[in-house]
Amino acid sequence: MSLTAFDVNTRHPLSKEVLPGRDPSSIELPNENKVNLMVEYAYNCNVIRKRINAFLKSGEMNVTQFQRKLGINNTSYSRFMKLRGPSSGFTNQTFEAAYFFFKKRDLCGVKDRKPKKMSSNEVKKVTDVSSVTLPREDSQKVPVYDTCDDLRRKITKHLQDTGMSNAAFCRTINEFARAPVTSRNFSTFINKHGPAAGAKSPVFYASYVYFEKLRVKKNAPKTKKRQEMENVHGADGMSDHDANDWVWQAPDDCPHFDKYGKFHIN
Repeated sequence: MSLTAFDVNTRHPLSKEVLPGRDPSSIELPNENKVNLMVEYAYNCNVIRKRINAFLKSGEMNVTQFQRKLGINNTSYSRFMKLRGPSSGFTNQTFEAAYFFFKKRDLCGVKDRKPKKMSSNEVKKVTDVSSVTLPREDSQKVPVYDTCDDLRRKITKHLQDTGMSNAAFCRTINEFARAPVTSRNFSTFINKHGPAAGAKSPVFYASYVYFEKLRVKKNAPKTKKRQEMENVHGADGMSDHDANDWVWQAPDDCPHFDKYGKFHIN
């Protein structure tokens, strides 16, 4: 996209040199507020989600204030933030509104506040789950009651809250893994999308055990979704039947996973 911007009031073109120091709300970018136009976006959906999370974590605005600033509704925002992938959410109103919001801030030289980071000692204290032992942990058969998407959201939030790197997180959960967690299989898992997409990955089981230990350590109550997962999957928890597994089916069968990661053939 061209960096040429216009003054909102006069519609006069603004050169790149005069933008620093201007109020971002005083400029308009090409194709802004127009529909059904092919716009070349400089940032993809994942970048925008990362920018939104960092911006909100800085405390400059809360979620409600941010939504009002962009003129978007909570349903659209929540749906966009739950998606994964560089092009997932491209048609969502949140993507375009947030894109222009951050693009104008960048052009005007407005820096996002840096959130306060935890010290290394604080991170160690928060992530230490050595005092918690889960039922069936010794046999590595802890029943899992989170979908793959649930765990991806938990991982993303945990890394943002603690400032942990991907590598540090992999080292932390490796203690609970059935097979080694590497940067490669972590990246593969985190970039998938779907309730059962990645269920065979060692990241799936290991990260669940870790977050369940954190929940027990904090004495946090089970969420409504967690209780629903227990009712759906029973005592053994969600299976590691992956969305990419082969299945035998009749010509008219329709295999699918529901939102709880349970496999069905209709």
